[in-house]
Amino acid sequence: MAVKTIVSAAVTVSVACAMQHMQTTGMKWAMSDLPRAELHTKDAVASGCGREFPGYFIFPGLKWDASWKGMESWNVSACERACNENLHCIAFTTHKPRHGKWHCNLYQSLLKEIDHRAQSFMRCVKGFECENGFQFTHAGAWKGGKQIDYLDDESKAECRLACYNDRGCVGFTYRTTKEGDTFCSHYTNEENKEGPTRDMRSNTYSKCKQIGDGPASAFEDENQTEAENQTEAEEEAADSKDEQSDAADSA
Repeated sequence: MAVKTIVSAAVTVSVACAMQHMQTTGMKWAMSDLPRAELHTKDAVASGCGREFPGYFIFPGLKWDASWKGMESWNVSACERACNENLHCIAFTTHKPRHGKWHCNLYQSLLKEIDHRAQSFMRCVKGFECENGFQFTHAGAWKGGKQIDYLDDESKAECRLACYNDRGCVGFTYRTTKEGDTFCSHYTNEENKEGPTRDMRSNTYSKCKQIGDGPASAFEDENQTEAENQTEAEEEAADSKDEQSDAADSA
Protein backbone atom coordinates (compact mmCIF):
# COMPACT_ATOMS: atom_id res chain seq x y z
CA MET A 1 0.00 0.00 0.00
CA ALA A 2 2.86 2.37 0.88
CA VAL A 3 4.46 1.73 -2.53
CA LYS A 4 1.21 2.59 -4.34
CA THR A 5 0.91 5.80 -2.32
CA ILE A 6 4.44 6.83 -3.22
CA VAL A 7 3.87 6.11 -6.93
CA SER A 8 0.59 8.03 -6.92
CA ALA A 9 2.24 10.99 -5.24
CA ALA A 10 5.09 10.92 -7.77
CA VAL A 11 2.65 10.94 -10.69
CA THR A 12 0.75 13.87 -9.18
CA VAL A 13 3.96 15.86 -8.72
CA SER A 14 5.05 15.03 -12.27
CA VAL A 15 1.76 16.23 -13.77
CA ALA A 16 1.84 19.39 -11.67
CA CYS A 17 5.40 20.15 -12.78
CA ALA A 18 4.47 19.57 -16.41
CA MET A 19 1.53 21.97 -16.13
CA GLN A 20 3.71 24.59 -14.45
CA HIS A 21 6.32 24.16 -17.19
CA MET A 22 3.70 24.69 -19.89
CA GLN A 23 2.40 27.80 -18.14
CA THR A 24 5.84 29.39 -17.73
CA THR A 25 7.18 28.50 -21.17
CA GLY A 26 4.04 29.29 -23.16
CA MET A 27 3.82 25.80 -24.70
CA LYS A 28 0.77 25.11 -26.86
CA TRP A 29 -2.34 23.32 -25.61
CA ALA A 30 -3.92 21.61 -28.61
CA MET A 31 -6.95 20.09 -26.91
CA SER A 32 -9.29 23.06 -27.50
CA ASP A 33 -10.76 24.55 -30.66
CA LEU A 34 -11.81 28.18 -30.95
CA PRO A 35 -15.24 28.12 -32.65
CA ARG A 36 -15.71 30.19 -35.81
CA ALA A 37 -19.50 30.26 -35.59
CA GLU A 38 -22.02 30.51 -32.76
CA LEU A 39 -22.21 27.48 -30.46
CA HIS A 40 -25.67 25.92 -29.95
CA THR A 41 -26.93 24.29 -26.78
CA LYS A 42 -30.23 22.96 -25.48
CA ASP A 43 -29.03 23.25 -21.87
CA ALA A 44 -27.21 26.49 -21.06
CA VAL A 45 -26.46 25.43 -17.49
CA ALA A 46 -24.90 22.10 -18.45
CA SER A 47 -22.87 23.56 -21.32
CA GLY A 48 -21.74 26.67 -19.46
CA CYS A 49 -23.21 29.05 -22.04
CA GLY A 50 -23.77 32.42 -20.34
CA ARG A 51 -22.06 31.43 -17.11
CA GLU A 52 -20.07 34.67 -16.90
CA PHE A 53 -21.45 36.81 -19.74
CA PRO A 54 -24.87 36.35 -21.40
CA GLY A 55 -24.40 34.64 -24.75
CA TYR A 56 -20.77 33.58 -24.20
CA PHE A 57 -18.90 30.39 -23.30
CA ILE A 58 -15.61 30.79 -21.45
CA PHE A 59 -12.27 29.07 -22.10
CA PRO A 60 -10.55 29.91 -18.79
CA GLY A 61 -6.81 30.49 -18.95
CA LEU A 62 -6.54 30.03 -22.72
CA LYS A 63 -5.70 32.41 -25.54
CA TRP A 64 -5.01 32.07 -29.26
CA ASP A 65 -1.95 33.83 -30.71
CA ALA A 66 -3.40 35.41 -33.85
CA SER A 67 -6.48 37.61 -33.67
CA TRP A 68 -8.53 39.89 -35.87
CA LYS A 69 -8.50 43.17 -33.95
CA GLY A 70 -6.96 44.41 -30.70
CA MET A 71 -7.84 47.12 -28.21
CA GLU A 72 -7.25 48.20 -24.62
CA SER A 73 -9.85 48.86 -21.93
CA TRP A 74 -10.22 49.29 -18.19
CA ASN A 75 -12.55 46.30 -17.76
CA VAL A 76 -13.68 43.04 -19.35
CA SER A 77 -17.19 44.36 -20.03
CA ALA A 78 -15.77 46.83 -22.55
CA CYS A 79 -14.23 43.92 -24.47
CA GLU A 80 -17.59 42.15 -24.48
CA ARG A 81 -19.37 45.25 -25.77
CA ALA A 82 -16.81 45.66 -28.55
CA CYS A 83 -17.45 42.09 -29.72
CA ASN A 84 -21.23 42.48 -29.45
CA GLU A 85 -21.14 45.66 -31.53
CA ASN A 86 -19.13 44.06 -34.33
CA LEU A 87 -21.18 41.92 -36.70
CA HIS A 88 -18.27 39.61 -37.58
CA CYS A 89 -16.85 39.12 -34.07
CA ILE A 90 -17.35 35.56 -32.81
CA ALA A 91 -15.06 35.54 -29.76
CA PHE A 92 -12.68 37.67 -27.73
CA THR A 93 -9.73 37.17 -25.38
CA THR A 94 -9.03 39.33 -22.35
CA HIS A 95 -5.56 39.61 -20.82
CA LYS A 96 -4.86 41.35 -17.51
CA PRO A 97 -1.26 42.58 -17.28
CA ARG A 98 0.37 43.19 -13.93
CA HIS A 99 -0.03 46.92 -14.51
CA GLY A 100 -2.17 49.05 -16.77
CA LYS A 101 -5.24 48.39 -18.90
CA TRP A 102 -6.77 45.11 -20.01
CA HIS A 103 -5.78 43.89 -23.48
CA CYS A 104 -8.66 42.65 -25.67
CA ASN A 105 -8.32 40.62 -28.86
CA LEU A 106 -11.31 39.99 -31.12
CA TYR A 107 -11.67 36.92 -33.36
CA GLN A 108 -13.53 36.92 -36.67
CA SER A 109 -16.29 34.47 -37.50
CA LEU A 110 -16.66 32.57 -40.74
CA LEU A 111 -18.75 34.64 -43.16
CA LYS A 112 -21.90 33.03 -44.51
CA GLU A 113 -22.57 32.67 -48.22
CA ILE A 114 -25.97 31.90 -49.76
CA ASP A 115 -26.18 28.44 -51.32
CA HIS A 116 -29.43 26.54 -50.74
CA ARG A 117 -27.84 23.31 -51.99
CA ALA A 118 -25.23 23.25 -49.24
CA GLN A 119 -24.98 22.36 -45.55
CA SER A 120 -22.25 23.76 -43.33
CA PHE A 121 -20.71 22.45 -40.13
CA MET A 122 -17.99 23.60 -37.71
CA ARG A 123 -15.83 22.00 -35.06
CA CYS A 124 -17.76 21.82 -31.83
CA VAL A 125 -17.02 22.12 -28.12
CA LYS A 126 -17.81 19.34 -25.65
CA GLY A 127 -21.09 19.99 -23.88
CA PHE A 128 -22.76 21.63 -26.87
CA GLU A 129 -24.93 20.12 -29.63
CA CYS A 130 -22.25 18.11 -31.40
CA GLU A 131 -22.32 15.04 -33.62
CA ASN A 132 -19.02 13.30 -34.29
CA GLY A 133 -17.15 16.43 -33.23
CA PHE A 134 -19.07 18.88 -35.45
CA GLN A 135 -22.12 21.10 -35.16
CA PHE A 136 -24.54 21.95 -37.96
CA THR A 137 -24.47 25.75 -38.38
CA HIS A 138 -26.64 26.71 -41.34
CA ALA A 139 -28.07 25.86 -44.75
CA GLY A 140 -25.54 27.47 -47.04
CA ALA A 141 -21.80 27.85 -47.39
CA TRP A 142 -19.08 30.13 -46.03
CA LYS A 143 -16.77 32.42 -47.94
CA GLY A 144 -13.19 31.45 -48.58
CA GLY A 145 -13.49 27.69 -48.61
CA LYS A 146 -11.29 25.28 -50.52
CA GLN A 147 -12.98 22.55 -52.53
CA ILE A 148 -11.30 19.20 -51.82
CA ASP A 149 -11.15 17.56 -55.24
CA TYR A 150 -10.43 14.01 -54.09
CA LEU A 151 -13.65 14.13 -52.04
CA ASP A 152 -15.89 14.86 -55.04
CA ASP A 153 -18.92 12.54 -54.91
CA GLU A 154 -17.81 11.11 -51.55
CA SER A 155 -20.15 10.95 -48.54
CA LYS A 156 -20.68 13.68 -45.98
CA ALA A 157 -19.01 11.40 -43.44
CA GLU A 158 -15.83 11.30 -45.56
CA CYS A 159 -15.88 15.09 -45.90
CA ARG A 160 -16.24 15.45 -42.12
CA LEU A 161 -13.53 12.91 -41.34
CA ALA A 162 -11.01 14.63 -43.60
CA CYS A 163 -11.69 17.93 -41.84
CA TYR A 164 -11.48 16.28 -38.42
CA ASN A 165 -8.05 14.84 -39.23
CA ASP A 166 -6.71 18.27 -40.22
CA ARG A 167 -6.18 20.38 -37.09
CA GLY A 168 -6.24 23.53 -39.22
CA CYS A 169 -9.73 22.72 -40.56
CA VAL A 170 -12.35 24.56 -38.50
CA GLY A 171 -15.39 23.63 -40.58
CA PHE A 172 -16.71 22.13 -43.81
CA THR A 173 -19.48 22.54 -46.36
CA TYR A 174 -21.16 19.63 -48.12
CA ARG A 175 -22.91 20.58 -51.37
CA THR A 176 -25.27 18.55 -53.57
CA THR A 177 -26.13 19.74 -57.08
CA LYS A 178 -29.50 19.26 -58.72
CA GLU A 179 -27.97 16.35 -60.66
CA GLY A 180 -26.95 14.63 -57.42
CA ASP A 181 -23.21 15.34 -57.61
CA THR A 182 -21.61 16.18 -54.28
CA PHE A 183 -18.70 18.43 -53.33
CA CYS A 184 -16.76 18.97 -50.11
CA SER A 185 -15.15 22.27 -49.11
CA HIS A 186 -12.94 22.86 -46.06
CA TYR A 187 -12.25 26.06 -44.14
CA THR A 188 -8.86 26.34 -42.49
CA ASN A 189 -7.43 28.57 -39.79
CA GLU A 190 -3.79 28.40 -38.79
CA GLU A 191 -4.32 29.52 -35.19
CA ASN A 192 -6.63 26.57 -34.61
CA LYS A 193 -3.92 24.28 -35.99
CA GLU A 194 -1.40 25.74 -33.55
CA GLY A 195 -3.84 25.48 -30.66
CA PRO A 196 -4.18 27.82 -27.69
CA THR A 197 -1.54 29.00 -25.25
CA ARG A 198 -2.07 28.54 -21.54
CA ASP A 199 -2.07 31.93 -19.77
CA MET A 200 -3.53 32.25 -16.29
CA ARG A 201 -4.02 36.00 -16.83
CA SER A 202 -6.16 35.44 -19.93
CA ASN A 203 -9.64 34.14 -20.69
CA THR A 204 -11.32 33.61 -24.04
CA TYR A 205 -15.08 34.00 -24.55
CA SER A 206 -16.92 32.49 -27.54
CA LYS A 207 -20.48 33.33 -28.60
CA CYS A 208 -23.16 30.75 -27.81
CA LYS A 209 -26.93 30.46 -27.97
CA GLN A 210 -29.56 28.31 -26.29
CA ILE A 211 -31.96 26.67 -28.74
CA GLY A 212 -35.35 25.07 -28.13
CA ASP A 213 -35.79 21.55 -26.83
CA GLY A 214 -36.31 18.81 -29.38
CA PRO A 215 -34.76 15.72 -30.94
CA ALA A 216 -31.32 15.71 -32.51
CA SER A 217 -33.01 16.10 -35.89
CA ALA A 218 -33.89 19.68 -34.97
CA PHE A 219 -30.83 20.86 -36.88
CA GLU A 220 -32.03 19.03 -39.99
CA ASP A 221 -35.47 20.64 -39.54
CA GLU A 222 -33.83 24.05 -39.25
CA ASN A 223 -31.82 23.26 -42.35
CA GLN A 224 -34.92 22.32 -44.33
CA THR A 225 -36.90 25.36 -43.15
CA GLU A 226 -34.12 27.77 -44.02
CA ALA A 227 -33.64 26.17 -47.42
CA GLU A 228 -37.36 26.36 -48.16
CA ASN A 229 -37.37 30.06 -47.34
CA GLN A 230 -34.76 30.86 -49.98
CA THR A 231 -36.13 33.10 -52.73
CA GLU A 232 -36.52 31.99 -56.34
CA ALA A 233 -33.75 34.40 -57.32
CA GLU A 234 -31.36 32.63 -54.96
CA GLU A 235 -32.35 29.24 -56.38
CA GLU A 236 -31.70 30.48 -59.90
CA ALA A 237 -28.31 31.78 -58.80
CA ALA A 238 -27.40 28.36 -57.39
CA ASP A 239 -28.55 26.61 -60.56
CA SER A 240 -26.53 29.07 -62.59
CA LYS A 241 -23.50 28.18 -60.49
CA ASP A 242 -24.00 24.51 -61.36
CA GLU A 243 -24.35 25.30 -65.05
CA GLN A 244 -21.20 27.40 -65.04
CA SER A 245 -19.32 24.61 -63.32
CA ASP A 246 -20.57 22.07 -65.86
CA ALA A 247 -19.56 24.38 -68.71
CA ALA A 248 -16.09 24.81 -67.24
CA ASP A 249 -15.68 21.02 -66.89
CA SER A 250 -16.78 20.39 -70.47
CA ALA A 251 -14.40 23.07 -71.75
